[in-house]
Amino acid sequence: MKTYVNELLTGSGYLVVEVDENSPSPSYFSYMRPDGAYVLVKDTISGNVRSSRYLKFGTFDTYVANWANRASLTFDYPLETTGWA
Repeated sequence: MKTYVNELLTGSGYLVVEVDENSPSPSYFSYMRPDGAYVLVKDTISGNVRSSRYLKFGTFDTYVANWANRASLTFDYPLETTGWA
């Protein structure tokens, strides 16, 4: 198991909710704050390079559907992700 905890998110009040590491790459992680805001992270490893891309959402009401469809969502760099601020 290669669990990777994103310190930026955990330091901002997000807790790890779910981890999908069933395949070698990519892995998916979900982080959530007590107010229901959540972030999905797609972690890809190619050789010695790890790349993390993000999706941020504001409310829990979309979490279940987005986690279920995580493989088909578009992830991006944090500053390019809508609503990252």
